[in-house]
Amino acid sequence: MDHVLYEKALQALLALPPEEMVLTEAGWVMAHTHLGPNGGPTVLEDWQVWLLNAPQRYQWVGKSRQVGFSWVAAAKALARSYLVPLRTGRPYLGIFLSINREEAQNKIRYVAELFDTLSPEMRGALKTVAESRTHLEFSNGSRIVSHPARPVRGASGADIVLDEFAHAPKAEDIYRGTTAASIRRGDSTILVGSTPLGQGGIFYEMGHDDSRYPIYKGARWRVYWWDSAALCVDPLRARRAAIEESWTSRLDRASVEERVRRWGSRALQEEFDALPVETFLQEYEVAFSAVSDALIPYDVLMRAVDPELEHYATTLTSPTVAHIEALIPELERAMAGAEWIWVGYDPARKRDQAAIVGAALEGGKVRVVFRLSLREAPFAVQEYLVGWLAARPQVPYVVIDVTGGMGAPLQEKLAASWGNRIVGVTFTPQEKHFLASRVAALYSHGRIVHGGDRELLAQVSSLRKKVTASGRLQYEGSGDDHHADVFWALALAVREMPIATEGVGGIVEGAPRSWASPQ
Repeated sequence: MDHVLYEKALQALLALPPEEMVLTEAGWVMAHTHLGPNGGPTVLEDWQVWLLNAPQRYQWVGKSRQVGFSWVAAAKALARSYLVPLRTGRPYLGIFLSINREEAQNKIRYVAELFDTLSPEMRGALKTVAESRTHLEFSNGSRIVSHPARPVRGASGADIVLDEFAHAPKAEDIYRGTTAASIRRGDSTILVGSTPLGQGGIFYEMGHDDSRYPIYKGARWRVYWWDSAALCVDPLRARRAAIEESWTSRLDRASVEERVRRWGSRALQEEFDALPVETFLQEYEVAFSAVSDALIPYDVLMRAVDPELEHYATTLTSPTVAHIEALIPELERAMAGAEWIWVGYDPARKRDQAAIVGAALEGGKVRVVFRLSLREAPFAVQEYLVGWLAARPQVPYVVIDVTGGMGAPLQEKLAASWGNRIVGVTFTPQEKHFLASRVAALYSHGRIVHGGDRELLAQVSSLRKKVTASGRLQYEGSGDDHHADVFWALALAVREMPIATEGVGGIVEGAPRSWASPQ
């Protein structure tokens, strides 16, 4: 079992003499890095020790979010930048591939922050001679490079880290074009890690199919929330309980809530309260949901992701008007340069999640400009944000779900100022079928593009089309308490776009079909 390996790895490290311990990756990190400029020495969790010192060249890690996987991968690259030249006499090369530019830059930021905590003596031995947002080079010739996911070529002997690989676009092409970069030298490694997206795609297959990926047999690890002291109040005891009570097979909401309340940190309990149970299982308990009946197939969804494309994405819990005012400059930067931005808004009661998506029509494609998720947001806060968006001259339409009456008062209030630019939509079965089919066709035809926004990917992939016993079509999220709010906000955003999803014309661009440009 994975946790036994983790615990033994820590015990083995601590049993080494200090002069030998410091020559291992985990020992070097603990001996030479600190928790910030004024913090104490870095203390690693046992699974992090295992990952730093694991002997396997090829490793697959299914992981919970917020356990520090990206950080420990960055720490390993820094340690090997010093240790590999010491062991082999050749410079080290580490390459990170991430799902978008922001996450790629975060890896270099982690390495740089760790480097800044080194003692003056160690910084003297491992001087930086070149540094950018995507690259670090040291005086001993070692280099660490990080960029959005794309095949790595011409970099033989490199350590490769494929981070959040389940969410990477064109993942199979990236993997096929990358493995050769590490085969020239026997001590180079390929580390593939991610939270799950579903039972599809190369990351899932690598973790489960020995016939296609035998190289990972015996080198597949899972890191659950109960493996991390940041998320669990007592990982050692919680692990025993997980085995004795078969947590990984008890996936109903009551069972999950019981273990989260008993062993989860306060932050994890709050996250559980804010998420549908299916999303929580995927994000924190390494559960791969079925995708066979997904409205948007996995491979179709991932073709829409451009890792070089950035759209503004954020999730706010219990936001105030002050929080909204603070994010407006980011929204303005994201919206700059787009001639028209259509906005879809799926409102929510205070205990649920509201979603707002803005999309532009450019070069024959729908480009997602921003995605905003508001959890437990007072209606006045939602009204303030949607009102600000409606006032933007580049927004031809704000389309609001008025089902159940939540959005109707806001739609009427905004329409008094902005007229037919404010569109109210009632989610009848016919309307939902139209919206869902429209979005599915746009994805299928390659007409939607967006960045690697995990929340957007998770919610779009969660939508299912089902036929009831009476023969009626239903569209719903992956569970009773999941409504795929971001999907519906995206569907509302494209509803009023001048798009043809059928026929030879494909996408028809031009001015909004029933609205004149603002003066």
